Amino acid sequence: MVDIGEKILEVLKNESFIRKLEEHSSNLFNLKLEYFFRDNIVINLNKTISSHIAVAEYPRRKGGKVDLSICRKSNDKLILESMIEIKYQFPKDLSRIDAYKKVVEFDLRDKVGINGFNGPDYFLLIVADWSANIAQRKRFESAFDIPINKMDQWQRIPKKLSPDIWEQNVHDIFSDKSVFENYSELKLKVNGALHDVTYNIYLGNCKR
Repeated sequence: MVDIGEKILEVLKNESFIRKLEEHSSNLFNLKLEYFFRDNIVINLNKTISSHIAVAEYPRRKGGKVDLSICRKSNDKLILESMIEIKYQFPKDLSRIDAYKKVVEFDLRDKVGINGFNGPDYFLLIVADWSANIAQRKRFESAFDIPINKMDQWQRIPKKLSPDIWEQNVHDIFSDKSVFENYSELKLKVNGALHDVTYNIYLGNCKR
């Protein structure tokens, strides 16, 4: 039996993927890269798992869709085996745990009732942190004449909160055994033309 979670992590750890991520981070710095992650996972899984096929935005029902699904090939049919929900966020998005728990609950539970899905098997969270190098951030904002806090990437966690509160909140969410069986964590730091980015990646195995 194919361990889809392990296969996804293998894709994300691959040197070729990391090089592409660095290239995209340098050239598409003003965009969220959720589709980049999803599309490259699909492409690379389909290169390495001959017995299955990865499909983006499938299945679709009642106006909703699953970000990524894995189907097993069986003669001329495809049998749905795993569904993955993907979220791409910035640290400030996760500074309030109660608010983000509602996001997770919608994707893992409420969305099931709305769209008729059985619920995802995996929840992939990508947190892009640009905030480590303050000097880089100021150069970036000056070059593009961006007022502080006007771009999602640069939104600061409120001063009354610890700057690493978002990491603790993520660990608390993924440690909830009523929601996730277990989870894996991966950090990818890439150098950009204007800034460095650390992609904090969490892959949770959803409790069914």
